[in-house]
Amino acid sequence: MQPLTFQTKIFRLEYLLNVAYLLVPVEIVAQTGGIGARRLICTVNHQVSWPCGLVGLSGGDAYITVSKARLRKLGLNVGNVASVVLTEDKSEYGTEVPEEFQEILNQDEVAREKFAALKPAMQRYLLNYAGGVKSPEKRLERSLLLLENLKRFPLEKVTFRALLGKE
Repeated sequence: MQPLTFQTKIFRLEYLLNVAYLLVPVEIVAQTGGIGARRLICTVNHQVSWPCGLVGLSGGDAYITVSKARLRKLGLNVGNVASVVLTEDKSEYGTEVPEEFQEILNQDEVAREKFAALKPAMQRYLLNYAGGVKSPEKRLERSLLLLENLKRFPLEKVTFRALLGKE
């Protein structure tokens, strides 16, 4: 896929008041291969990039969520127009792998095999949760919790709540 560049407005999801998004017009959605066709890297105003996927809207348009922290870093607000570049994400999991998580996978064959057997969306969810804190100690703690619990459950019984030890 060639990089896709377009201008778009930042909106707020009506049913989730604290979530902002970038509108992706139907023509751009088609050029990506469609909703769910591939993972993407979204770059806004040539400043901030992150892995993403397209979420469908009525009429064939789609959206990409953008966090408050990214909006602050960009100096943008809901209602502003932004320049967006979408490129194909060719990373293994479609998101960054925390160093601590990867180190456990490198050392624990059972955890690595069970993690590899998960659906891609669940893999990304676990990676984002494990990496969602600044402290390396907390990332390691989360990674250990998730992967140790993953080894305890049959794959058909794996839920995020179970991996957090809440089931």
